[in-house]
Amino acid sequence: MSNFKSSKVYEFDYIIEYKSLLSGKEDQSVFYLTNSKDNEYWAIIRSIDKKTYTINFYKHNSIRLFTKLNKKDFYKAETILLERPKHNYKRNYKANKKDYFKVLSDTILDQTPISRYVFKSIDVHEQKLDVEYFVQPNTSFHLPILVIGEAYKKWEKEKNIPNGIFKEMYFLNSDKTIVEAHYKLVGYQAYKKQIKVKF
Repeated sequence: MSNFKSSKVYEFDYIIEYKSLLSGKEDQSVFYLTNSKDNEYWAIIRSIDKKTYTINFYKHNSIRLFTKLNKKDFYKAETILLERPKHNYKRNYKANKKDYFKVLSDTILDQTPISRYVFKSIDVHEQKLDVEYFVQPNTSFHLPILVIGEAYKKWEKEKNIPNGIFKEMYFLNSDKTIVEAHYKLVGYQAYKKQIKVKF
């Protein structure tokens, strides 16, 4: 008999591909499953070999689940089933008064104005880091995917940054050197998938 008493289905309507770029490391493709109208949850897909994906599913403050799945099964499946352990990740992020978004002046790439903003600041490995975001033009239909809990809470409270899929995102230290993570957009498309979490 199953110990799980309930379940919840999380809907996704877009898949977004990024290149993960960091000096000294091999470039990697990273795929995000997203819901364009609900940015409280998302999934990150990475290829670990020719046959297998890793899937990390997150929901702010409550869920953090990991699994591996055969690539053929991933594409065939309409719904991916995940089981939430009895003792699961939970972290109560709050909108800290010292953290804030700052909208920057637009930059021009390929003769197109690009919106930018920065989130100041987060603690990573005893460093104070800023996270800078460039927004892909014509993607205001999609809420921003803010994977950092403090940034999401600040957005949830104030909603003072533009909507849109990130064209580029990176972490900057006090010397304005890119560290920790650097993602560049490869492409995005409408894509239907579900994750069902059993509790």
